Amino acid sequence: MPDDPDKTQDPVPSWQRRGAAYLALTTVAVAQPLLQIYGENLAVFTAAHFSGAIVVWFALFVLLVPPLLLLCIDVVLVRVARVPARRVHASLVWIGSWAVVSLFLRGVSTGSWVVDSAVTFVLAGLVVRTYMRHDSVRSWVSYVSIVSLVVAVLFAQAAMPIINPPAATTTPVSPSTPRPTASIVWIVLDEAPLFPLMGTDGTINANRFPGFAALGSQSTWYRNVVATSQKTTDAVPAMLEGRWPTGGQPILGDHPRNLFTALGGSMGMDVSEAVTAMCPYAVCVPHGSSSSPTDSSPVTARASFPSFLRDASVVVGHKLLPEGLRSRLPAIDEGWGEFGAGAEKDAETMTATPGSTEAPRSGHAGRVQTLERLTDNAATSTSPTLHFAHVLLPHKPWTLAPDLRMSARPDNDPRPVTNLDRRRDAYQSHLRQYVAVDSVIGDLVRRLKASGRWDSTMIVVTADHGLTFVPGESYRDVVNVGNPKTLDDIYRVPLFVKYPGQSAGRIDDCPVSSVDILPTVLAAVGVETGWGFDGADLAASCPHRPVRTVRWPKGRFDLTTGVAELRDRVAYYGKWVDADGDASDIVRGGLSGSLVGSRVPDNPERETAVSWTVANRSAFDSVGEGRFASVPTRAFGTVRTSRTIDRSTEGVVEVDGVFVGVVSELAGLAAGSSSYFVAPVETSLLSGAGAHSVRLWTATWAGGSVSLRRVG
Repeated sequence: MPDDPDKTQDPVPSWQRRGAAYLALTTVAVAQPLLQIYGENLAVFTAAHFSGAIVVWFALFVLLVPPLLLLCIDVVLVRVARVPARRVHASLVWIGSWAVVSLFLRGVSTGSWVVDSAVTFVLAGLVVRTYMRHDSVRSWVSYVSIVSLVVAVLFAQAAMPIINPPAATTTPVSPSTPRPTASIVWIVLDEAPLFPLMGTDGTINANRFPGFAALGSQSTWYRNVVATSQKTTDAVPAMLEGRWPTGGQPILGDHPRNLFTALGGSMGMDVSEAVTAMCPYAVCVPHGSSSSPTDSSPVTARASFPSFLRDASVVVGHKLLPEGLRSRLPAIDEGWGEFGAGAEKDAETMTATPGSTEAPRSGHAGRVQTLERLTDNAATSTSPTLHFAHVLLPHKPWTLAPDLRMSARPDNDPRPVTNLDRRRDAYQSHLRQYVAVDSVIGDLVRRLKASGRWDSTMIVVTADHGLTFVPGESYRDVVNVGNPKTLDDIYRVPLFVKYPGQSAGRIDDCPVSSVDILPTVLAAVGVETGWGFDGADLAASCPHRPVRTVRWPKGRFDLTTGVAELRDRVAYYGKWVDADGDASDIVRGGLSGSLVGSRVPDNPERETAVSWTVANRSAFDSVGEGRFASVPTRAFGTVRTSRTIDRSTEGVVEVDGVFVGVVSELAGLAAGSSSYFVAPVETSLLSGAGAHSVRLWTATWAGGSVSLRRVG
């Protein structure tokens, strides 16, 4: 009996051939591009702390679940719902064909996602028409399903260092070899440029960053440091092995001679790697746990499989959807995961943090807790231990307030990257999160001093790379050598080294590179490896580097700039945000910044020509108190006007009778027009849990005085 009760000139393929067609289409459209991306970027797995069988299960899921889902729909509709098999098969092949056509036409756009979608729908229909009319085409599509086996083999080869990590060993240590007597605290921040930390006098701005200033007061601040790459998966391995970036994956198999293999045989290990997987399992308990016998139980930081799949679906969306819809998806260039998770406060629960009653979290809350766990372990360790943490802070997304409360992830900003207000708003958000990190660094300094282990601990605080906020430029993904000032933003990073026994701070302007850190650390704790390094021991000599080469995918550039150019960058961004101000001055932009913190006037005049819509108004209705509680770090939405607004008039955001932020986008707005706005909010003024009222005012400046009107 035929599958289809309807008589047609071409028989319906058997369910085996239908399944093979579904496998062929989903492999070409989904599995092959996704597994190729992930196979070429194993940091996706190392950041999620995935290895072994779970990586294999992911590949099998991507390869087999989509075609099996289509086949199940086919069987149910035909066998249960009695829908004609030919109609069902044609519809499901159309879905797969649409995905294939969308993939191949991804780079072609008319500018309208509706038109782009219509084009792919029509072309997919033509493919289905040809497929259903010609048995030879159906046979050929079925044979293409063998590609799935090829894709699986190629992915397995690429991911083998993660599926079956090498059994690397540490540097042998004989009983007669002196063991380190000092512990090491090494923190690598991410997307942490140097210029925001500095004041106009070239020193650390202690008003805004008291934690870094406290560290610098008793350590050596290498002010003239240049990172090696703006790509984390190159910069961190280069730092950890003291060699210029050579490419490859950020895993042990590609970088066997590194910090962890050098020290793993001679001291305890307390290691948390955010993106890399360079510490051998024999040395470090997996997933960022501590193997020091003096430390508490390990913390499991593995991402959940469902959240990992959710991230993969976002990547697929960026591959298949038309340009107009892709822009509405969460960004996938802000890290190696969690971009599909929505607000970070909804992150999954992990094992309890040692010494804390607070449930650990993922996202930025979990990253803060990683640094706090490192601080706890460093302050209580009774034997020489390496305490290492690479954390994605103050890395995007910028959701932390200075008091460690958190906002939801910011929505995609529709303003062009050339818009000055957009980049200034981004810089203010970055600064706010940087201040939150500063509080953790300050706590590290205080805790170590109070523990009595300060003198016997070597401290290194640095970053893999920075980023630029210059309008029109990529933050760091695309390096523009035609605008070399942005390279000072991207490649100049903090480096504080507190040597064992050091009590006085000093500033060193030697031309330092990130590859100098490892040989400096090994020399300071007395470990000899016999390895060759591209870097130098900074305590022994000042490197002679008139030129420092920075690298990025398919490019490189020789930097010859120094501290003078760095101070120029401080002055450049100081025009946006006072470089000598404190944390509250971050939001005091524009003409009306001085109003932030003041109370609104009584009996004000009304402004009827202006109206606004706050897209995140609900965030002001659920303000929380305490660490990681919810707080809106900015107000955003649309502002409109029926009359032309003078350039000397800005909007001012009021919360509960106090001005908390500035809407600079209102200035100069033409009659009958509207503008998307972002107003960074001074969160210290949002106290008390619960709902808070939000209003807009206009502030018109003339001769140093201001006229205030309440909107509405």
